Amino acid sequence: MTGQERYEYKYNGDVDYIDINTLLASQLHFVTIINEVQRNIFPEIDLKIRVEAPRKGSFIFQQLYEWAVNSDLFSKDKVEYWNNFGGVATLLIGIVGGLYRLFIHLKGKKAKSIEDAGDNKIIVTNANGQTIIIERSVFNVYTSNQSLNEAFRKQIEVLEQDPSVDGIQIINTENQNIIVSVPRGNFGDFTNGNEYLNSSTIDKPKPTTRLYIKKPDLFPKSEKVVWEFIYDGRNIKATITDLAFIALINNGLRVGQGDSMIVDLNIVAEYDARFNTHIDKKYEITSVKTVEPKPSTSELFD
Repeated sequence: MTGQERYEYKYNGDVDYIDINTLLASQLHFVTIINEVQRNIFPEIDLKIRVEAPRKGSFIFQQLYEWAVNSDLFSKDKVEYWNNFGGVATLLIGIVGGLYRLFIHLKGKKAKSIEDAGDNKIIVTNANGQTIIIERSVFNVYTSNQSLNEAFRKQIEVLEQDPSVDGIQIINTENQNIIVSVPRGNFGDFTNGNEYLNSSTIDKPKPTTRLYIKKPDLFPKSEKVVWEFIYDGRNIKATITDLAFIALINNGLRVGQGDSMIVDLNIVAEYDARFNTHIDKKYEITSVKTVEPKPSTSELFD
């Protein structure tokens, strides 16, 4: 399965020419952003970015994104899902656009609150009480990937130094939809740092998450209740801090291996300099919403 899509990286301003250092450095950092998003969100894809001849007018840099699935075992359903949204490059550039929006929205500060918006989206409220709705994957990458944040900062610093550039836009060549629009007045939002990455640990909240019980502790001997679960296909140990749920367990609530729970999960990730990213280390269940028994054998074959 392969595909290709075209996007324009537009340098706004009254310019038919652009400084070669601005062009090369800003494109280098932008490609780093694209590659980091692809590595984190679409690891199954081989991506090539080619440059086509630029068109005249406000210096437009034409980019051709060519992608291919690099595994014959890859899910056909997932590829079809991507195609329903216009292809891998469309989704990838959409995530990049969400990152630009999040930088401008948070201005380097931590979010005041995060709420589940359904359909893998979240509502992010900034320090001024303003809200945006973005993909959960956008927030996860923003709060955990140091290399990505550095590429955003360096790209904007290069653009800031060129007074002929009034801003940038990323445009879908086919339909001329503007995916990203950053005027010069917002350049400073990308150079304020990122409070989520200023410390060695970060919190990654996962509201309304399903966990499968692997080994419950129905007779906890201390206030620290730790159960084993299957989460996102891997084994984890999570500390339960929901006192109401712990009381239900102490009063005889029956649960067992294979049952599932819908919970609010918080993941504590620690920065690992070897990989230049944060690694998940601790899991905490702050709220248990429902417990669902595993289906019986007969139900599985009905």
